[in-house]
Amino acid sequence: MKKIIGPAGLMVHGIHRDNQKPLSQGSISLKNFEKIIVRYKKKILNADEWIDKTKKNILNTNDLCITFDDNLRSQVKYAIPILKKYKIKAFFFVYTSVYEKKNYEFEIFRYFYNLKYSSFESFFEDFLKFLMNTNYKNRVKKIDKRILKNYLNKYKFYSNSDKYFRYLRDELFNSSEFNKISKNFMKKKRFDYKSKKIFKRIWITKKEIKKISDLGHHIGLHSYTHNKNINKMQYNNQMYQYKKNYNDIKKITGILPEAASYPFNSHNRDSILILKKLNISHVFLARNKIKVKNNFELNRYDIKEL
Repeated sequence: MKKIIGPAGLMVHGIHRDNQKPLSQGSISLKNFEKIIVRYKKKILNADEWIDKTKKNILNTNDLCITFDDNLRSQVKYAIPILKKYKIKAFFFVYTSVYEKKNYEFEIFRYFYNLKYSSFESFFEDFLKFLMNTNYKNRVKKIDKRILKNYLNKYKFYSNSDKYFRYLRDELFNSSEFNKISKNFMKKKRFDYKSKKIFKRIWITKKEIKKISDLGHHIGLHSYTHNKNINKMQYNNQMYQYKKNYNDIKKITGILPEAASYPFNSHNRDSILILKKLNISHVFLARNKIKVKNNFELNRYDIKEL
């Protein structure tokens, strides 16, 4: 059993049935999700209690909470009944651009390749072949293999294909380039990425966010567009990302958000200053190796790694 040192969140993304193919690499089976809840139940605080202890600076090394990122459909379908069964109130960190049909290509592409391919490796092999027949092939060929070898080394669960793909997506290409590439690839595979049905299969609705809030869970910030490079934005652009997200959540739930998690762990000093101005009491990272120094860089353990 992995030793967990709190205060920390247990971070959840996708959840899938035990006999079902996961639609994201970060997904945990329903059976394992419940096992972990049972294992750590005595240490898990409800969201309101966690917020109260955070404000009073009395969180201790035994304190844990449950957090969900990215407003994914499986969280409502599978997690809410388990949370209800064990009387746990969790944090749900949502980004809201998807409700205005903006900036959601990332999740749709992930949905596509997990749906259409038997494994990530088979997808990536096909995707790389596709890239090598585009105008980007020379840029791909010039990648220093030493960079790929050391990229994301601290995340031991990523395969070489994972790291290669993430390097292409997050480093080699900018967002608009990668969106164009992914759309062209899906078109070639005759996948209708514009279908309204896909949206409903990936994300929860605004009404469901309100229902989650009404059940006593806390809806928190995750930025407006879930941008992986938010730390590279100017102060005013970051302020827009978080203030828009804040106002959207307030409008949906009728409650002022008090917590947040950084998208893709991306943040800087401006991020902290902005969230403090929005009266956010604490923010979660997606890491656990560094000792917690303040309430705006709280640790989280990826639940599928426990």
